[in-house]
Amino acid sequence: MDRWAGGGSQGLMKKNPWVGGTYTIGSQGLTKELRREGKGLDTPNNGDEVTVHYIGLLEDGTKFDSTVGKKPLTFTIGQGQVIQGLDEGIKTMKEEEGALFTIPACLAYGESAVLPTMNTLSYHVILLSWVSLKDICKDGGILKKILKQGESWETPKDHHEVFVEFEAKLEDGIVVSKSDGVGFTVSEGHFCPALPIAVKTMKKGEEVLLTVKPQYGFGEKGKRAYGGDGAVPPNATLHINLKLVSWKRDNKELEEVFQLVDSFVRLFSQDVSEQKRAAYELDEIGPHSTLTPLFTQIPNAMPQLLAPLIPFTLSTSQKFPHPYLQLKIISVIGNLSFSAVNYKAVAESPLLVQVLTDALMYSTDHTKFSALTAFYVLLDHDPNMVFISESTVFNMMVLLDNLIPGNNCEFLMYSVNTEFDNYFAVKQFDVRESVTLLLRIFDQLLINERFYEQLVKILPVLFRMIKTRKHYLRWRDNDELCMEIIYSICSRDRLRKLERYLVKKEARTISEVSKDGTPTCQEKGQLILQLLESPLFSDL
Repeated sequence: MDRWAGGGSQGLMKKNPWVGGTYTIGSQGLTKELRREGKGLDTPNNGDEVTVHYIGLLEDGTKFDSTVGKKPLTFTIGQGQVIQGLDEGIKTMKEEEGALFTIPACLAYGESAVLPTMNTLSYHVILLSWVSLKDICKDGGILKKILKQGESWETPKDHHEVFVEFEAKLEDGIVVSKSDGVGFTVSEGHFCPALPIAVKTMKKGEEVLLTVKPQYGFGEKGKRAYGGDGAVPPNATLHINLKLVSWKRDNKELEEVFQLVDSFVRLFSQDVSEQKRAAYELDEIGPHSTLTPLFTQIPNAMPQLLAPLIPFTLSTSQKFPHPYLQLKIISVIGNLSFSAVNYKAVAESPLLVQVLTDALMYSTDHTKFSALTAFYVLLDHDPNMVFISESTVFNMMVLLDNLIPGNNCEFLMYSVNTEFDNYFAVKQFDVRESVTLLLRIFDQLLINERFYEQLVKILPVLFRMIKTRKHYLRWRDNDELCMEIIYSICSRDRLRKLERYLVKKEARTISEVSKDGTPTCQEKGQLILQLLESPLFSDL
């Protein structure tokens, strides 16, 4: 899939701005619309070197600058190398995130009477990567430049045993020490004082370049050559490439964590109020905590989690009476699915698919989105899509059809009552979150021939969505995914005459999108138009 279209499972983490959501940065009118979720939790800061692709648009929509098809732009944030609006906007982005920034004149090139279209600019930006420089001790003694971001958010403590790879050089490039793998307890340290200090700031898998001043190296005395290590002169600055491969928890700590998760699971056999508390606590753990993989190691954890929903899943006449509990249980399932360790236990749980499918049909919009999240992440782990049934796909198609407005409808921003048993107040919910997720799921499902005949039937819905863009500009966010799916369907020599006629009839719609859409829309639109001139459509 084209990088402008988005994709991947990381964008589904809770508590982040939703894809398509717009919010203000600062107080000078800079706005950001999230186009694609990024990876991890970190964002760049002033002094970090970032690499981006971008498309710059004038106020009238004219493209005036772009790196697409060229070398990406690399610059240092906060150094005035780009306009202030881009500096401020990119500081809110995660790695591989895509966003649309609308930048007022005061954060761009100032007001212009000669070129009024330059007053407000728009930039489509993808943050490809960045390199951070952090002063660990706040005295300039250890500067850490992140070469590769790590996993999760946890870092080692003094009592942890860590396993690292490192190479230490003098300023002239001479290697004075190197190890392809060495373990040590953080509190005891290794090689020089800077190593354990730096390790405590690192995440698993993180790779850094340390610039170490003498006070955190070997000081005024230096170090004599010993064994395989070279000599370090007095008052020498060291440059150390360091990778935190892993660290090991002690058995007592693991047992405490296990007992914590187990105590939550046991609450699902209690009354509804205890079930709600357990579901809330498990959901708060989140998808990327080290507690999450422990969940499915607890005997009968998944059956206990699903137990409150099962009687209503098996019933054809009753809906689940506790919306908040349903939301939290479905959200926990999504969080668990992010862990490859849990995938098999989650996907093979009896009635799991039916529980998630019921949530698509009979629940609040927030719960529907959480169920779609779980489906999407599980699909990401299972390229064969064994656990997905045709009936589930049918219900997803019905949901998409219901979510797309007609040409004369109000834009679908619901004010949804999420006052689930007095837990939350009313809040706004943008159904574009669910629409985008459904499109991504369908794009994945088309890889499997088993679903092709079924998904051909969403062609009218996709064209209706594209036409809606004329009236509700914010729906244009999904044009790329729509065009990807339409091309994927049309490019196979299996379309029946009725579907071929439908696509042929929408040639004008495709042509319009291919002229004023994003680069991906233009590319896919031209390919579809070429197909319409091929022998496949010659009998129409």
